[in-house]
Amino acid sequence: MELRIDKSLGNALPITYLTIDDWQEKKKELLKLFDTSELQNNDDVLNTYTDVETVNNTHITNEFYRLFETELNYVFLRKLKLEVDIDQAWFECAEKNMYHGLHNHGALGFSSCLYVDFDKHEHDPLILIAPYVDAYSGEVIEYIPTGMVEGTLIVFPSCLAHYTEPNKSDKRRLVIAANYAS
Repeated sequence: MELRIDKSLGNALPITYLTIDDWQEKKKELLKLFDTSELQNNDDVLNTYTDVETVNNTHITNEFYRLFETELNYVFLRKLKLEVDIDQAWFECAEKNMYHGLHNHGALGFSSCLYVDFDKHEHDPLILIAPYVDAYSGEVIEYIPTGMVEGTLIVFPSCLAHYTEPNKSDKRRLVIAANYAS
């Protein structure tokens, strides 16, 4: 596992990147799990397909934790020194021209995004918004993660607003996201 913590938004807003070991095997299991998901698209913010509010979501959350328990414990317990419980995990799938609108996941805890089907040459990663503006220009500060590839898990404070650009590729962009309560 390769881990890096980026504190460019400040010590209180760590953004953690983890490269998943045995990615190809775990990706196969995630894609099997994705095939059982019940995708919906019924929200203006969620101009993507997701299973976040489906009956099968508890199964997806449990399987996500089973697959990535070692990595999650490494990030939260060993590096961030936090005890957390996984609250929920879900798939988000963006076909051509689909995007995930600006939103956050609440004031407390952490969220994550694991890139499952992601072509670094054709897809854009999620964009995080700092909870403050540039002191000199008054402009919103966007944080765009670099080096995203399939098998990268990015963990960030749930309070950070974030979004994705429309998928301009004919290839789907697939992630599994999660929320953690501390």
